[in-house]
Amino acid sequence: MVTTAPYGAWTSPVDARTVAAHDGRPAFVGVVGDDVWWTEPRPAEGGRRTLVRRRPDGAEESVLPAPWNVRSRVLEYGGQPWAGTDTERGPLIVFSNFDDQRLYACTPDDDTAPRPLTPRSAVGGGLRWVDPVLRRDLGEVWCVLEEFTGEGPTEVRRVLAAVPLDGSAAEDRTRVRELSDDRHRFVTGPRLSPDGRRAAWIAWDHPRMPWDGTLAMVARVGAEGTFEDVRPVVGDLGSAAPGVAPTVSPSRRSSGRRTARCSSSRTAAAGGNSSASTPTRRPTAWWRAGRCARPGRRSSAARCGTSGSAGSCPWTTAPSR
Repeated sequence: MVTTAPYGAWTSPVDARTVAAHDGRPAFVGVVGDDVWWTEPRPAEGGRRTLVRRRPDGAEESVLPAPWNVRSRVLEYGGQPWAGTDTERGPLIVFSNFDDQRLYACTPDDDTAPRPLTPRSAVGGGLRWVDPVLRRDLGEVWCVLEEFTGEGPTEVRRVLAAVPLDGSAAEDRTRVRELSDDRHRFVTGPRLSPDGRRAAWIAWDHPRMPWDGTLAMVARVGAEGTFEDVRPVVGDLGSAAPGVAPTVSPSRRSSGRRTARCSSSRTAAAGGNSSASTPTRRPTAWWRAGRCARPGRRSSAARCGTSGSAGSCPWTTAPSR
């Protein structure tokens, strides 16, 4: 017998609980050593996201048990919440924990609990971190810092910052070293050239969205890890410039030439280095830190040679010309 019911009022064997229980899509995939890592939701555990490790033999394990939740709230959209690298003690993982938004470090192979790297703040939404890049040579992790300066949602500043890996900033905000100033309202995390001597990131300002106008910023990295000669290399903040995704080619290291690519059709030259811009596409939403793409485009594979930086590295090899 057929039952007739108003539109939207009929019973269904597929309810919200069933749909949520099958939300297992991985995100933020990266490689650390020989292992593949990613974040994955756990609907039955309050919807937290854990960090999963897949070894070469196919064995998988959830590295962080409940209540750890690998997720950032920067811009409220979040973004790349973890980074990793191989060490003599096995993988070193740095991640943002959703509940308190602090950065933590852990070495899963020695079964020690994650230790905090950043302090808490009682001001507004506190301190938030996203898009980490490990700099073991400097004993730091570089990332975007979102710092609330008041109780209002717009009382916030965003900068690129360096956090000590030794935990000395866990209770001391002054130990966090700021790499950039806060002149721009929004920034993505820094990406390093293969030789580590230059950094690139994207910046834009309210009220424009990133597809309306952005800047591809570059800086020379000093011996002590400071940013020097900071400047925009291409793009502008006007409505004519689309969002840019900077790429710098290492293919002519001997001549010092670097090629900056972006989705703008503009060409700029600065500091004696030729910078040609060509169209490019980047994965996922433009407003998620570490992800820069036109909405609706299919994600592409990571092109990063640095472990744990999947999907967001701008330093890629370009053909020699």
